[in-house]
Amino acid sequence: MLKNFKVIEVISQKSRALLTFYQGRLKFNHHTAAELNFSQYVQLAYDSNQRCFAIIAATEDSDNGVQFYNRGGDAKPYPISLYTKAAIETIANMMNWHDENKYYSIPGQRFVEEGAIVFNLKDATEGVVSTRGGTK
Repeated sequence: MLKNFKVIEVISQKSRALLTFYQGRLKFNHHTAAELNFSQYVQLAYDSNQRCFAIIAATEDSDNGVQFYNRGGDAKPYPISLYTKAAIETIANMMNWHDENKYYSIPGQRFVEEGAIVFNLKDATEGVVSTRGGTK
């Protein structure tokens, strides 16, 4: 029945990765780490023309590698925060996201062969930062 069918090459895969951008930090959900095989180090990359940000699995010896995941793969699924000033400033300037009262959630797109997850910043959902316990 399927002898005349050709398999369609899939460049990317559905991802459950999520990046949340705050002034001062980048927060990745646990799925991001899992989809990068719990890589201890990553490289951070961007495309200002497409307004995309990527996180790429790396090693300790990789150029511009930053520590990413330092727990075991069976650890509780806590989010991972990065405080890499250069990346935060690059994204903030590229997207004009300078309001400390806002955050932006961006879904990822997984590229398995490259060991990368790309976040299209144009797909961001904006939210308002709330303080715990409310106002006094």
